[in-house]
Amino acid sequence: MLPRKAQLDTAALAKCAVISSFLIHPDFRGRSLQKKLTEKAEIEAINRGFLHMVVNVRSDNKFSKGNFEDSGYINLNPSKNSTRRRIETYIKSLI
Repeated sequence: MLPRKAQLDTAALAKCAVISSFLIHPDFRGRSLQKKLTEKAEIEAINRGFLHMVVNVRSDNKFSKGNFEDSGYINLNPSKNSTRRRIETYIKSLI
């Protein structure tokens, strides 16, 4: 289990898989595709020997943030100002 403010050393970072982005066409939203794709990516990461999954989400994307939080991801740098758009980093232990 990772603490909220996880500090990962270089060796640990080498064992982090990264989800760069998910782009779901508006016609297909609401079908849990992000969750399903995340689960598949996590399985693939485990099979390749990764220990953690990292994902970056825009601070104004409440749906993606909620999906990742519901899936056990921890927000490492929560936005203090919800009106200012920035990137928030989430991490999940795969072990």
